This record gives sequence, structure tokens and C-alpha cells, in this order.
Amino acid sequence: MPGQVPKKYRLGVAALAALTAAVALAGCSDARPSGDGCANDHDRQRAQSLASLPFITAHPDPAEVVDQGGGCGSDSGQIGAGREYYWENLDQRGVAAFHRAIAMQDGWTVVPAPAESQAASNAARDPDADLGAARPSTLSEDDDLCFTKTIDGSAAFMQLEFPDSSIHGAYGNVYTVSAWFPGPSESPGC
Repeated sequence: MPGQVPKKYRLGVAALAALTAAVALAGCSDARPSGDGCANDHDRQRAQSLASLPFITAHPDPAEVVDQGGGCGSDSGQIGAGREYYWENLDQRGVAAFHRAIAMQDGWTVVPAPAESQAASNAARDPDADLGAARPSTLSEDDDLCFTKTIDGSAAFMQLEFPDSSIHGAYGNVYTVSAWFPGPSESPGC
């Protein structure tokens, strides 16, 4: 999820539910109102492409999809997609390693945390540094993973988050994966 993007643009559980229709409407023509916030079919196609990224669709067993969606922010211009997964005995470090490997294999690079030097590269970093070494099985909100890649000339971002599980009741063991193209007025990054 975008960390520096205002919360109203973030893909949360409620936003994912509202945007689910956008994925189904990806083939609609511009002449028909879609309700997905996208300005045109190109933006709808980009949202659908994000929704089909292996980072979004793949998950470790026995995690299961709780919610999903994609679409465009009509106010922000952001194009995004995401999924929320439930896993009864969630192993955050295992989930992080799983999604990090998928992102790296697909050519995405880790976005350094703001306190890190911009000169640091993935090759120079400890591969487990992003996996919350302070606690063996859990990660903090500061340990969420962020990745970037240029797609069709535009910077795209992906993020793995472990939201505060208290808001999910019985589905407390959840994690979210999201991908987005920032809107024109948004700061790039997570």
C-alpha cells in the first residue's frame, strides 16, 4: 500500500471491495459509464494488468483470498489493484520472503526505506534486511516491503503490508499486496 499517498487513495479492504467491479468492467468502452474511476480503456487495461501481476495473484499455501479489486482513482488519477489474503497461522517472514522472491524474479527492485541512502542498491543490501530481523516471525508496519519498476515508461510500485489485524475481527491474520501507478499529483513511492 502506498505509505506516502493520502489514505483516501490507499487500497484498503473497503476500497478493494468497491473496486472489484472495475476488474470485471475492464473491457467496457469509454462510451458506457463504468463507475471504476478510469478515464479510458487504456487506464482500465493498466489496472487489469496490475491485478494479474504474479506479486498480486500468487500466495503461499494455505493463504486464501479475502478480498480483491482494481481500478482508478477519479480524483487522484491513480491506477491500482490489490488483494487481501487470510492465513490462520500467518508467518509474516515467510510471506515477505515469498513475495520478495516473486518481485525480484519479475524485475522489480526494492525501494529503500526513507532513512537509507539512495545510493544503496539491492546488490549491496543484506537480502534478509527487508524481512524484519528483529522478530523472527512478525514484522512491524515499518517492515512493509515496497518495490518499483518502470512499465511502459511509467514508474509503478508494489507493496506488501501487514495491516493492524484488530480491524479484521475473525480475519485477523491477514496481509495485503497492492500495485499502482501514482496519479499526476501524487508523490511516487510507498
